[in-house]
Amino acid sequence: MLRNPLYELASGFGLRWWSVISFRSGPALWGLALQRTAREGMFGDDEMRVLASLSDSLTEVATLSRAVGQQVLLGSLNAFELINQPALSLSASGLVMETNRAATGLFDTDFRIRNGRLHMRDDKARRTLERMLWQRPGDREIRPTPSGYEGNIVVA
Repeated sequence: MLRNPLYELASGFGLRWWSVISFRSGPALWGLALQRTAREGMFGDDEMRVLASLSDSLTEVATLSRAVGQQVLLGSLNAFELINQPALSLSASGLVMETNRAATGLFDTDFRIRNGRLHMRDDKARRTLERMLWQRPGDREIRPTPSGYEGNIVVA
């Protein structure tokens, strides 16, 4: 850690010691980092045991949150299905997460899912989607998203 540039940054805020509680959300491994100043000192053995005991609870919460989010997503896609509107959901990195039947009915050689990603033969539409995805954070990256209007993607 001492060789990591983040250490220098953290020490500028008076932080010296840290601990991470690991937990899972589906296949993803997450970590909750806790930091301490030099004055507060290292985490003690008793504190480490308490922090370690939180891993299972955090995994349960993350798993429940993921399941609820998935159900909300499916409910939204089903709502579009009920009004005969095609809909699909993309992750921030462009992976197709879910589609409804109406959307699946639109897929052909010009517009389809290939390797888990939306593929469009139309160059302008494909570049527009790529630009929008490039401006968004990836699945493992945290950064602010633009607050402005994104616009529509028109598929020829």
